Amino acid sequence: SCNVGPKHWRTIAKIIKDNYNNYEGFVILHGTDTMVYTASALSFILIDLGKPVVLTGSQVAGIVNPRNDAHQNVVTSVMLANPKFNNIPVIPEVIVCFGNLISRGNRARKMNVIGYQGFFSPNYPLIGEAGEFITVNKKNIRNIPESDLEIYEKLDTNVILIDVFPGIQNSKVLENILQDKNLKGVILKSYGAGNIPTDEKFLNLFKNFIDNGGIVVNVTSVPEGEVVMGLY
Repeated sequence: SCNVGPKHWRTIAKIIKDNYNNYEGFVILHGTDTMVYTASALSFILIDLGKPVVLTGSQVAGIVNPRNDAHQNVVTSVMLANPKFNNIPVIPEVIVCFGNLISRGNRARKMNVIGYQGFFSPNYPLIGEAGEFITVNKKNIRNIPESDLEIYEKLDTNVILIDVFPGIQNSKVLENILQDKNLKGVILKSYGAGNIPTDEKFLNLFKNFIDNGGIVVNVTSVPEGEVVMGLY
């Protein structure tokens, strides 16, 4: 799944839209490396989604080892994708089903590369859990929209993720990156509640980028909590 990207997301979205009225839900079997990227992207591409779109995979392939997590993950995902038949609430969202946890697609993170519980939702409550029975937390899911499904296909890959680290304010590399004429947006993973070095020259790099039409999104690098701009 390391090679999965926007062109694949568009293809998946188109398949879902073309077959939307024929099925109760959809299951996407996906490699674990980029599963959360696909889940997050689809959650924004599939506008007014009213049916479950379930992404799942496995840490151990079902055809490799008799002790694997593939079979159970697929079974649970198929059940989630057909809620009427299995008498469970409809989850009108893109979700990640892995192990016994059901997470909102754009909130899931890969947390473990060896254990069967590979994914978790660290900063948003779980959508549900799959044990002996499948339980769905209705208060944590979106309402079913009344409008028809649409897909948003305009995706720009001229965006970069930048981790803030001690010393970045003294690096010429960042200056070179922000001066790239092709760059449209920066996702800035900052300290704590959204803090970055206050060196004026460093801040001006971002000011100039924004003044020239660039977009900067400030997110925290901490697994839980939120950004509070100007906290200090």
